[in-house]
Amino acid sequence: KVDVAFILKTIPVLEQVDKNAGRRLLQSINANHLVVSFPAASLGGRRKGMETNYETHFNELIAGQPWSIQRYSYATELVFVIHR
Repeated sequence: KVDVAFILKTIPVLEQVDKNAGRRLLQSINANHLVVSFPAASLGGRRKGMETNYETHFNELIAGQPWSIQRYSYATELVFVIHR
């Protein structure tokens, strides 16, 4: 078991191969805290609604979990800190 695990902009990439990879990853990592991030803008800097889309998706991934979540928004990244 670890104290903190970082999952930075990884879930969207994994889910291109397996749509259930994000949920399995979040549930299987043995850590007290998870720092999970998603891109908030494209590589070209366009926002394109990515933040809203990824926040909705993240909420679906953690639905039913008794975890405490903190949300942080930056210019190019949306970050969630999960406390288990």
